[in-house]
Amino acid sequence: MPISVPGSLVPVRGDRVRAAIRAHHRSIRSVAGQIGISQQTLSLICNGVTKKTRPERLRLLSGALGVPPGWLAGTLDQLPGFEAHAWNSAKPADWQIAVSRWEQRVGEAHSRDFKNDSKKRARQFIKEGLALSLLSNLGVWRELLLLSLSGGSYEFEESPDPLDDPGFTICLTDAFLAILDPWLKGKARLNYPNLLGILGDFAELALKHLEKTDPEWATKFKAGVSVRSEAGHKPSGFRAKAKAKVSDSKLLHLGPANDEDTKKKVKTNATRKANGSR
Repeated sequence: MPISVPGSLVPVRGDRVRAAIRAHHRSIRSVAGQIGISQQTLSLICNGVTKKTRPERLRLLSGALGVPPGWLAGTLDQLPGFEAHAWNSAKPADWQIAVSRWEQRVGEAHSRDFKNDSKKRARQFIKEGLALSLLSNLGVWRELLLLSLSGGSYEFEESPDPLDDPGFTICLTDAFLAILDPWLKGKARLNYPNLLGILGDFAELALKHLEKTDPEWATKFKAGVSVRSEAGHKPSGFRAKAKAKVSDSKLLHLGPANDEDTKKKVKTNATRKANGSR
């Protein structure tokens, strides 16, 4: 955020404040009470009527809602953890918060499991992280459940692909967070073999792409440097990065592969899985 002088005002994005309040399942009244302002004052901010506020008030909102003040002010296009691509910043605030929450909670739980398993190797850890990322990917589920699709691509005659609606990703993410809640809280163990049995082929493709494009990925990982794998169409497709934990950004959307070889592999794997289940 820019440095402000005493008495100056800073920008505040009402849509982002409102989205963060909803994400915490709180009311405007409760948040206003927590930071010591009136409900009306906060309502005016959330509704976009008040577009500037005091720096201290913005910091209090940031602390109460668990998001950076720069994001609430609009000086940060996207929440930390997302790759710096313009298409990400165009996503609505609700989507960014849902994805960020998934990254943080799943990444922390996965990292906890890795630390508790001294025999688990870096490659296995990365593959599991990719699979966890794909778990909340709508396009992946379409390809797993439907035959005769190439890379999850399908042409809709009268309207855009419904999966492009950010609301569906938000709902799916919230649903999986609820399903995995016992694991996220450390009260249950995650069945990694089952996870990889469902999404292992897709995760393996992304991992092989990482090994091909960045041969030094293992050395970087051990040194605590983020590593990332990308495959798929436009800036989306498989995407993950790993540090002390894997931050699987559900900026993922499995679409048509970039090249014919990858496209054939995806289609072959999906067909093999479907035929094997009969």
